[in-house]
Amino acid sequence: MKDIVEINEEDPVLRTFILFTQTARVSAKYQDAYMNRKTGLSDVKLIVLMAYFYDPTASITPSQIARWTDTDPHNVTTLVNRMKREGLLETRRDDKDRRFLRISITEKGRTALKEAMPAAQQVLDRLMASLSKDDLLLLEKSLKVIRHNAYEGMASLADNK
Repeated sequence: MKDIVEINEEDPVLRTFILFTQTARVSAKYQDAYMNRKTGLSDVKLIVLMAYFYDPTASITPSQIARWTDTDPHNVTTLVNRMKREGLLETRRDDKDRRFLRISITEKGRTALKEAMPAAQQVLDRLMASLSKDDLLLLEKSLKVIRHNAYEGMASLADNK
């Protein structure tokens, strides 16, 4: 196991931000490595398939996938094409507006998602094992605030081109 670097910083904002960043990165690496090993799915593929877990009848667009995965739209095309080649997704042009692409999960994608869910739960169980329900609610609230502030910061950067 890699040695954990302790943060010897007096400023609690900076110390917490460094810890938050380290935690987010190592959690994502762990999830990706675990899911790849157990299911052959990367974390981003799992997130795309999870969109269908919440709405199994869904037919989503590349821009919705970009929002779900927080990925640049041009990277979604590559991801969708890869998942299509793997038989996890299928695409068709929108019936009302042919400019839009609709993406649906295949039976193979449904099976992959169903088989991946226990492994995803194992990741969650390991990462959240020592947190009480109250801890989780507080963490959720704090993360929503940080996410909101980050999106506002990105918007202000876009406004000040």
